[in-house]
Amino acid sequence: MTWERERRPVAGGGARNCRSGSSNDEPGYRSAPPRAKHPRPSPEEQRRAAAAVWGRKPTSAMRVLKFAEHRSGQMRGFLSIQLGSGLIIHDCRLMVPENGDYWIALPSRPVLDENRCQATNEGKPIYAPSVEFASRDVSDRFQAQPLEELRASHRELFRGDGVR
Repeated sequence: MTWERERRPVAGGGARNCRSGSSNDEPGYRSAPPRAKHPRPSPEEQRRAAAAVWGRKPTSAMRVLKFAEHRSGQMRGFLSIQLGSGLIIHDCRLMVPENGDYWIALPSRPVLDENRCQATNEGKPIYAPSVEFASRDVSDRFQAQPLEELRASHRELFRGDGVR
């Protein structure tokens, strides 16, 4: 029911419509006044209300939870990364190829052949990704923060190789 339809008796005959200022057809009645407007909540109040309904907004920060140095070929160690949403990715590997650009390899599992032995392609083992990125841009953005944190906490890894 809208406020134009709500009518109250008024002493002294016909009155003007509160909203449009025009006379009503029914003498002795007038429209109810508009309802009081409530003040709009502040941005902070809106954030608190949203958090109460949906839970806290995840942060975009990532953290390196664990790092275990393990040098083997291009690999420099294993790490676990916690995303801002709380998701933890274990068994990531810190890698450095010949060109010296450090990168983080996501977990993968070996591909097995019909004899349950690891499948190979020209003598190299084949691995299937457990997690992957939608694009190279997403991958680059993901890798920047953990690499920066590792450079700050494990400087010795990034020194002696003569790489970036």
